[in-house]
Amino acid sequence: MKEPKLTDKKLKSFKPEKKRYRVYIDNLPGLYLLVGVTGNITFQFRYQLRAVRREIKIGSYPARTMQNLLAEYATLVDQVKNEIDPLREKELKEQKGEDNPLFKDFAERFIKNHVKKVAPTTAKEYERQIQKYFIPAWGKRKVADIQRKQIVNLIEKLSDSAPVMANRTLAGIKAMLAYGVSVGVIEFNPATGIVRPGKETPRARVLSIDELVIMFNAVDGHNDRDASDILRLITLTAQRPGEVRGMRLSQLKEDVDGLWFELESDDTKNEEPTRVYLNDMAAQIIKSRIDDMGLDNYIFPAKTKADKPGDPSSFIRKDTLVSKVRRLQPLMQEQGVKYFTAHDLRRSAATGLARLGHGAIVDDILNHKQQGITRRVYDLYSRTPEIKRALLAWGEAVQRAIDGTQADVIEINSKEAQVK
Repeated sequence: MKEPKLTDKKLKSFKPEKKRYRVYIDNLPGLYLLVGVTGNITFQFRYQLRAVRREIKIGSYPARTMQNLLAEYATLVDQVKNEIDPLREKELKEQKGEDNPLFKDFAERFIKNHVKKVAPTTAKEYERQIQKYFIPAWGKRKVADIQRKQIVNLIEKLSDSAPVMANRTLAGIKAMLAYGVSVGVIEFNPATGIVRPGKETPRARVLSIDELVIMFNAVDGHNDRDASDILRLITLTAQRPGEVRGMRLSQLKEDVDGLWFELESDDTKNEEPTRVYLNDMAAQIIKSRIDDMGLDNYIFPAKTKADKPGDPSSFIRKDTLVSKVRRLQPLMQEQGVKYFTAHDLRRSAATGLARLGHGAIVDDILNHKQQGITRRVYDLYSRTPEIKRALLAWGEAVQRAIDGTQADVIEINSKEAQVK
């Protein structure tokens, strides 16, 4: 199709067809339009330079104005007249942008090539920091222009209200800029050596066996079944709250030894697969949920308007569980149990396992990455029997404490162990 003249009215008159088609403009040599099946119009420029025929995309209408597109077309025509290859110029410009990109473009590359390969929880935190703090501050700056004092100003401002979050954010920008150094975008990391502004004290809250009994009894009669079951399962398995929240039917494996909770590397925080024995109490909690609720995917499905019965779209979110645990605190405190978090129950279980004589296997149950070369490279024994014995003993100890027959139960607290 040929058109004698190009106007906005004429552009709007081109209607999409079943297949895209071309439109040539008589008074604009080398220019043709591609009208797509959605109605989008792409401006293309075809030229010949030094006996080589080439094409370059100018842009799309109506995303860009006709005047803007025609002005760029005129620039390309002038380049060809001066024996400058427009396509080569475009490639050089893109290369320069990659060598010294804007921070927002660099952030996209970081997310695509680095963040997507780390553990999901870490990836989510990186993306949150990038969108909430880094892009608003430096999105339109060149990465190479970001200075140390600008990073310090951002972190110090954040530390005034959230010192721990400031520490995490500093770690995030250090990781980003270290990646920039590794891929040659910048020569050095301006965040290196910046001291964390917030003082962090590692949590050491460990619930005693008496506190765990109070917690079990209190939540057992509570009307929030999800919170009750999640908190008890964390205590009985010593697993991460996020991994318990995301438990699926497909992760439950039953064999001659009993019921196991098996997680692939994609399911765990540290990307290490793990296999956890579910003692009688833990197995009963899970089986009761399956029987009572007719579950076919997540054991703790999210309760949103989008969810359909029997086809949950996701599992209970972290903030939902945190809110549920907070609502339980007044009930706990009335009975003498000081404030605790879901993660404190994992620590309490680990401490209890060690006090029962299973300290050697605690790292395996917690699914912590092994640090020594012997365990990482040479000793590849799974320790499945030891994991089962330890969690079986822990479940029995908790059950005896609940039943009140705890003569041989070892008290767990932050002080020296005592035999009750």
